[in-house]
Order: sequence, then C-alpha cells, then structure tokens
Amino acid sequence: HYSYIRHAQTFTAESDHQILGVNLRLWKRNFPGIVTASLTNIDANEKPLPPALAIGTINGDLLSETHPGEWAFTPLIPYNLIKTIQYAIVLQTQDPRLYWAAGPYYGYPGHHHWISVDAGATWFDNPWHLFFQVWGQPLF
Repeated sequence: HYSYIRHAQTFTAESDHQILGVNLRLWKRNFPGIVTASLTNIDANEKPLPPALAIGTINGDLLSETHPGEWAFTPLIPYNLIKTIQYAIVLQTQDPRLYWAAGPYYGYPGHHHWISVDAGATWFDNPWHLFFQVWGQPLF
C-alpha cells in the first residue's frame, strides 16, 4: 500500500530557532491527495525516529505536474530547534507518483536522504539529497 512510502532528509539546525514550516520542491504525476510533512528526531544511525515533533499537510493535487516541480510551503506546528542538533523532515503520501526533487550535489556531508517502503520500519540511504528549506523565527 502506497501510504507506507516515506522519504526523509536529515539536516542540522544552524541556530536556536522555532520552525514554522518547510519549503519542499515537489511535483506530481497523478492526484496524490493530502501530503504530510513531519519533523522528527533521528536515531543513533541518523534515521528518522518517531514520534513527530511537528506535523503539517498540503493538498498534493494542487502541485505542478512539470519536472523539476515547484517550491511547496508546508506550515508545521511550531517547534523549537536547537543549534547543532540533527533532525529529519519526513514526507508521506498515498501515491508513489509524488516526487521530491533531489540532486547529487544539493546536500552537504554527513546528512542523509532516507527512503522507507514500510511506514518507517526500515530505511534505505539514497546518495542524492532532497531539495528543502526550513522556515522559522529566532527564539527570543
């Protein structure tokens, strides 16, 4: 069942700040319906670790059908990120024809693009990094 497919990208918080959403470069080939993005901690192997710290959704049916897609902002429940701590952005959809743009040189060393086909029970590392932006505000 396709709702078990997950893509995740790890990142390190560059400062103490509150995350308010993520911008993901996405496109579709069908009508994926509701797309869920979540923020998680990572485990000792740098894989996503439930439960979600913050979660948000967008309507995937409204995304571009043209490669390489468009930036899609997904608001998240606000969560305070701590500088130098690694987190994961996890994307879940019910249709495998929703695509998150990736490239071999977009990421940075020490971070991972993970793929799971069993709802996050197991994760496989992909050498290409996913295109994302973290949006937030400073902690005062």
